[in-house]
Amino acid sequence: MKDIKVLCDQVRQTAYDIHVYHGHGHLEKVYENALAHRLRKAGLDVRQQHPIKVYDEDGTLIGDYLADLLVEGVLILELKTAKALAPEHEAQILGYLKSARVEHGLLINFGSYKFEIRKYVWSERQPQRAQRAQRVLGLLVSAFFAVIVPGAASAPANPYAKWEHGPPHDAGFFPMAVWLQDPRNAGQYRAAGFNTYVGLWKGPTEDQLAALKGAGMKVICEQNATARSPLEDPTIIGWMHGDEPDNAQSLSGSKGYGPPIPADTILKDYLKIQAADPSRPVMLNLGQGVAWDGWYGRGVRTTHPEDYPDYLRGCDIVSFDIYPVAHSHPQVSGKLWYVARGVERLVKWAGGQKVVWNCIECTRIQSKNKATPGQVRSEVWMSLIQGSMGLICFVHDFPQPHTQIQPAKDLARIRFIRSYRVQAPPAGISPGDADKRSRRWSGQ
Repeated sequence: MKDIKVLCDQVRQTAYDIHVYHGHGHLEKVYENALAHRLRKAGLDVRQQHPIKVYDEDGTLIGDYLADLLVEGVLILELKTAKALAPEHEAQILGYLKSARVEHGLLINFGSYKFEIRKYVWSERQPQRAQRAQRVLGLLVSAFFAVIVPGAASAPANPYAKWEHGPPHDAGFFPMAVWLQDPRNAGQYRAAGFNTYVGLWKGPTEDQLAALKGAGMKVICEQNATARSPLEDPTIIGWMHGDEPDNAQSLSGSKGYGPPIPADTILKDYLKIQAADPSRPVMLNLGQGVAWDGWYGRGVRTTHPEDYPDYLRGCDIVSFDIYPVAHSHPQVSGKLWYVARGVERLVKWAGGQKVVWNCIECTRIQSKNKATPGQVRSEVWMSLIQGSMGLICFVHDFPQPHTQIQPAKDLARIRFIRSYRVQAPPAGISPGDADKRSRRWSGQ
């Protein structure tokens, strides 16, 4: 029999893969059959709807119940297809473990767009206080955090493994990117903890790619003729669309703004990029309309969030940007929870089929307000908690040319993001109280 921790990690990984492949819209029996099938293929002993005997405190047999899955005779799997795991689900599996005298159990929910799995431990050999401690510990062992906090032990498989020349396949890789910066400064950004550039000004050019390669920096960029020759260049890990096609588009000759680029056009461009090189993912960065329906910068498509699921058809990685601290509109200014809302929406619209990233404000941009370390930390945690799998730091101010690196003191302000993202996030954060929590974290 496998070590119980190894066994739990294998089940967790398999369940996560099923959730990614099948999504969250099936009946519970479908997920039960899929999980049993895959675990058996992996050589494990799996019993479906296995009768478990229930004993009273004196050892008297008082009944039985059917476990969804019993793995290797030592691990009970209780499956759900609910909007979210609830206290009654926890009470159910804890009751099963105690009454059946089985020590280990996993509670898995396939019914939400966010994959949920929790491990529980029960031991009659421990005093009551220790049992309660085990219950609390079990609640903290959640695969959701293993997915969104890279560096955690036994995290699920890297989401980029399907692309031969995409982001690193190392399960510990987490994208820490800077937006549209000068490759000549890549060494300084690398020293600050970044590993990826997103966008190259009037590029990519051969000199830009050489500078990035020399600094050990990866890049997601336009698929121009220089980038396509040779396609095997490991510096390039993805292709990108033009920025924010969901916003109203500038008309030539200073004639104002027209409508956003249609989602069908983005899909056609995506298929063209993909046909030229299917070995790398295609990234799409969207505007603040993802989080704020009232964003007037969308022109005629303001208050039309229903557009966004169609945009997501044209990418493999989707991100967005909204900068509440630097924002000029009172509806958004200072309300950090808009970052969480945007990530939550993208994850929902993606349905487990796209990788979600988002942008983080690190400078004053065009505002008098500059995000404090506490505010940046809040935006980062809310992003991770909602399911973001990559962070893109906006690190330049206007009217300063955006290809110039920020002073060393500004790099120091954002360097801490890398260390924070591998720690366990504060518990209990939800969109409903994100604004309150963000103010507290910011010291306001």
